[in-house]
Amino acid sequence: MRAITLILIALLGLCGPGRANDLSDIRAIRSTAAEAAEILDLENQQKVTATYATVMKNQACSLLRNTVESAGSQQIKHLAQRAIDAVKANDSAALKRLVQQLYQLEGPHGRAD
Repeated sequence: MRAITLILIALLGLCGPGRANDLSDIRAIRSTAAEAAEILDLENQQKVTATYATVMKNQACSLLRNTVESAGSQQIKHLAQRAIDAVKANDSAALKRLVQQLYQLEGPHGRAD
């Protein structure tokens, strides 16, 4: 009985608030990075105006800065900062690579679709 209790406690620890918060932050960074990459691609194809693209990139950077400021994990802060740097550099390819890395970090609790 004691072994079962210890196993249950260990399993609960794997799904604890820290992991849940990190997963939520990873998903937010991934989503914002993917949207920013799409905006950059559309801007390069001249399918959106420069004004629209600028507003959207500023909004993405703002959301990512909020994540940098509120995240408890240094890894999350670093990932969000990488996304900000890529948006500011208009580097769609770097954002797409980051999105793929974030999918891997989500692990088995990642996308439901």
